[in-house]
Amino acid sequence: MNPRTLGLVMTLSDGVGRPLMMQSPTSDGRIGGAWQIAGSPVRVVTQMPDVEPGATPILFADLEQLYLVVTRRALSMQTDPYSLGWCVQFKLDARIGGHRSVPARDACFA
Repeated sequence: MNPRTLGLVMTLSDGVGRPLMMQSPTSDGRIGGAWQIAGSPVRVVTQMPDVEPGATPILFADLEQLYLVVTRRALSMQTDPYSLGWCVQFKLDARIGGHRSVPARDACFA
């Protein structure tokens, strides 16, 4: 979710009055760790859409299980031999691919 959606979700509570978002305990037992919803960590990503009709503002999934990113060729760097005298240009090249690991119907979108 994005920061604006996070702010809205932090104000929500269940029927008993407990907040939906809780902070996990730190290693020394104090509260103040990462924010969680139903025991799953919350990630703030600015590219997610805002809450509005027809939008999907929250993604709830195990992305490591949902999508696999593969580095097919490692990053290579070449110096441009025709660069200007005061500036050196570099050419960076990599090949990265991906594959959806599970069918889309198995993912849960809120």
